[in-house]
Amino acid sequence: MINNKKVKLLAIAAVTVQVIGAVLNRMVIALNGGMPSIALTVPVGKWVPLYQGTKLAVLADVIRVGNLAFSMGDLFFIAGLIAEMILLWVAIPQGRKFLPLLVASVLGIFFFIAGPNNLTPTILCETAALLAVSGMYYSYRDDLRKRTAVTLLLIKVIAE
Repeated sequence: MINNKKVKLLAIAAVTVQVIGAVLNRMVIALNGGMPSIALTVPVGKWVPLYQGTKLAVLADVIRVGNLAFSMGDLFFIAGLIAEMILLWVAIPQGRKFLPLLVASVLGIFFFIAGPNNLTPTILCETAALLAVSGMYYSYRDDLRKRTAVTLLLIKVIAE
């Protein structure tokens, strides 16, 4: 069983990896007026084409996976997110039934945020993710309350 201190350290590490990814993406976006992408020839929404004058081109969307293009920042962010989901799975076994909803929601967020004018589906996926995490938390809290009540009852019975 994983203890609280290890859970906190792993959570801090996962969030740190996500922050690194977000910072890498923000740097290249700020320097180029949008995210340069190897998959584009004309600007589309928040993406701009990659060209010879692109600053920090190594951090742009240059990693091709099928028709998609990812950046180093995206990979860091996704790695941190996966670590957090694994951590939730390990740390809150009572909430495991909500993990599929969380995974589907996060995938939806990534899918819809990539396209222009997808605000409504993105907000719906973010709301579903929030509900999934809330469900995990409240499942954990209810289980903890039940265990505390049983423990107090046993202490009372033993004391008498």
